[in-house]
Amino acid sequence: MNSTKEKLWGKGIKRFVKIISIQIGVFLLFLELGSFIASKNGLLLYNDTPSFYCSSSCLEDYEEDAKDYEPKFFGYTEKDPWGAWHVPNRTVRHQSSCFDIKMTFNEIGARDKSFQEVSAESLLLLGDSMTEGHGVRYENTSQFILEQLMGRYVLNMGCSQNFGPLQELILYQNFKYLPHSGVIVYILLANDFIDNDSSLWSHRPDRYRPYFGSSENPLEPFYFPQAVKTNSRPPFAIKFRSFIKDYFWSANALRSVIGFLRGDHIVVEEVELPNLGYYNDHQEQQRNLVLAHEEIVNISGDKDVLFVIIPSGGDINQYRNRDLPDSYKQSLWYRRLKDMTATIGRKISFLDLMEYVPEDTHRLFFSCDSHWSPHGNRWAAKTIYQHIKENELFTPKEPK
Repeated sequence: MNSTKEKLWGKGIKRFVKIISIQIGVFLLFLELGSFIASKNGLLLYNDTPSFYCSSSCLEDYEEDAKDYEPKFFGYTEKDPWGAWHVPNRTVRHQSSCFDIKMTFNEIGARDKSFQEVSAESLLLLGDSMTEGHGVRYENTSQFILEQLMGRYVLNMGCSQNFGPLQELILYQNFKYLPHSGVIVYILLANDFIDNDSSLWSHRPDRYRPYFGSSENPLEPFYFPQAVKTNSRPPFAIKFRSFIKDYFWSANALRSVIGFLRGDHIVVEEVELPNLGYYNDHQEQQRNLVLAHEEIVNISGDKDVLFVIIPSGGDINQYRNRDLPDSYKQSLWYRRLKDMTATIGRKISFLDLMEYVPEDTHRLFFSCDSHWSPHGNRWAAKTIYQHIKENELFTPKEPK
């Protein structure tokens, strides 16, 4: 009797497991199909195409041996006073649906060759992901192209991961000992106004990064009390996440749910506001951005400084559709940066790339991403080089 009951019990368990397995399989199938449809129609917070569905032939910038390296997230930390930075002496893979490259960081964590033998005539380049060269090979970064055009070292101190002007200031304070005779600062207004505004990042108090302090002393950095210093993520978590993201559309749905619960949608909505970039009307954000860049000038000593203002694709669209497209030139940020005039023995220069945008702009940016494509990096580097030549910037100083 007991044997019969055990057999019936065993059959019941197997049937239950079979039914549950079928239900889970059907759910996952519909989740994948639904995620595909939602992603294709841009209905989620994240709508990326899994790299599995984009062969190397459709990638705009493909690095054949990139697959041999760990995912990009392995290359970033948040433990230094300026927040996000690269792990020194590390090579990682950066992959999306329209690029697949490797990124190598030198002995101090910069995406550049070694700084051990750079000359005193080098230039130091500050900025965020546009500066770092998001999505392009090292040889296609604006920094490398500018270096070739000028015939002198350009030290790439750019970093992605929401890297703003206060972080650039703190980074420069820590690395100003590097040999250099001038400073170039990339300013991407679409991000730089908000990257270090704590009121927009209160949903992520765990992130260890500086934010502008009180209104009385904005350059005294504020860190959320809950902030945690971190190294690169655990190997298994990174590899599992990368596997899901590379092969399944449902990764977009999962990431969107997590992002929504975490509050990422708040930032996305802020980023899409029409007045965020060139046409920002938030006075405190403008003032803080200017203060950080004025302090970079102050601590640069007697070096020439060039500010390069970068329009995003959204900024360009707004410029072309506004009745008064040049109205941004009356803004606080524009007037204050523009008014930094020459001082004794050096020059402070200002280059607004909006004034040099070509008619056909779609080639400037990746098809799957808002960052400069290889073509965009070349356009920026050549425009900057021409400005440097015409204004005789970074020329050797005459002895006093």
